[in-house]
Amino acid sequence: MKKSFTSVIIVAAGMVLAGVMVGLSGVPSNEALSFKEQTNSVPTVGFIYGEVRYTNSAGSTSITPSNNVTSFTFSDLSGFPPPYISYAVGLDANTLIQYPTNNYTNTVTFPVSTNHHYSLAVYIMNSPPTNGTHILTSLVQNTN
Repeated sequence: MKKSFTSVIIVAAGMVLAGVMVGLSGVPSNEALSFKEQTNSVPTVGFIYGEVRYTNSAGSTSITPSNNVTSFTFSDLSGFPPPYISYAVGLDANTLIQYPTNNYTNTVTFPVSTNHHYSLAVYIMNSPPTNGTHILTSLVQNTN
């Protein structure tokens, strides 16, 4: 089967469009992160058994919102059975404000500014998985 030059261009254009669409706001960016055991107490969070940290495409934990993004929704989608408890946290590195401020939940939505940097983590509060287990996280950049 011989490929035509036109079909190669169409496939390449489709791949570029798909890559652009993944970067659009409102489209979830899911990432399986490796759980790291570390039994300690985290200020404002409490006693934890370990954590995962969301990273950008370059591997950095410093996340910057895309243009026109007004909030992030960050979630733990791993779905481990009870008594597993996870706590999703967003931290504005510029102001050091942590979201959420007082409720332990596996999803957090918080306001963002395009000129700020954020750190996103899931802390495991109870019934931790074994070290290295993948925790599925989701980041959605919202424009409204």
